[in-house]
Amino acid sequence: MATACRGTLRAHGLQRAAREPAVPAAGATMNETLGLLQWPAMIATVAAAWLVASTRQRARRVGFWIFLCSNVLWAAWGLHAGATAVVVLQLCLAALNIRGANKAGPSAAAPREAPTGQGGDP
Repeated sequence: MATACRGTLRAHGLQRAAREPAVPAAGATMNETLGLLQWPAMIATVAAAWLVASTRQRARRVGFWIFLCSNVLWAAWGLHAGATAVVVLQLCLAALNIRGANKAGPSAAAPREAPTGQGGDP
């Protein structure tokens, strides 16, 4: 049973990854460094989500810019990992984040009021 598991792990390239250190040594290759991009990208994404949920306009605006930085990090990691879907997703999310940053900008400070008496809901 153990031999079958090792064979499966080896076939998927997981056995080698389990033996490698999580943090590359000082002489790390570019390949290993790019592989670690997912961690700052994840931290930036969580921080940006926290800021975007803020009630303060400035925090939301900063959150959208951090989201854009995380999009760049995730796209770079996706290119390195050969994850085309991640790269395309990040391009789409970047477009949405640019839209959000524009809506959270100074012109969004005063919310628009719906016209009254136009036959809509009271």
